[in-house]
Amino acid sequence: MDRGPIVTDREDGTTFLAHVGAVALATGTTLYAWALLPNHTHLLLRSGAPGLPRFMRRLLTGYALTYNRRHTRGGHPFHNRYKSIVVEEDPYVRELQRQS
Repeated sequence: MDRGPIVTDREDGTTFLAHVGAVALATGTTLYAWALLPNHTHLLLRSGAPGLPRFMRRLLTGYALTYNRRHTRGGHPFHNRYKSIVVEEDPYVRELQRQS
């Protein structure tokens, strides 16, 4: 689904956030803030020992399988590889949390 929705209703949103929580616990990732929009998401997190790539792979693949089963479709609901920005300064972290 190119740039289409990744969540279409409340159940999809709840499922996505449940996946975020489960993968965060499994990988030792700390989630500080999130925003889930119909066609993408923003996550402010500190990755655990396995690293951000493993967290994102588990999250996006796991959710895609669930989403596709529920909506009887194939393919990946996410258009491109995720984008990440390293945040190191406390004022910037606080500003990101304020905006979410």
